[in-house]
Amino acid sequence: MIYAGQLRNMVQLQSYSASTGDRGQAVRTWSTYATVPAAVEPLAGRKLELARQLVETATHKVSIRFHPSLTVKDRIVFGSRILHIGNVNDAYSVGLSMELICTEQIGGD
Repeated sequence: MIYAGQLRNMVQLQSYSASTGDRGQAVRTWSTYATVPAAVEPLAGRKLELARQLVETATHKVSIRFHPSLTVKDRIVFGSRILHIGNVNDAYSVGLSMELICTEQIGGD
């Protein structure tokens, strides 16, 4: 169960879309579809070991209230950090909260 006091960070949920530019080149864009409170936790020790059984490059666990349209194709922007979602888990299977196992992007877009 997530309590309001645990959701201390604001993150943006972004979805990917691809289009064609003026010269026919592929243009990829990320657009924010929601800004939500979250608990962002860097993984270490035993938690890191367990998370890497699901996503071998896992670096963070992000907990948010349930968001039905969120998938592993989306990403999270946390300040200047970009976190790619590797696993989405409906924590407790009742549609109240989600635990996301993510990998932080280093450099580039």
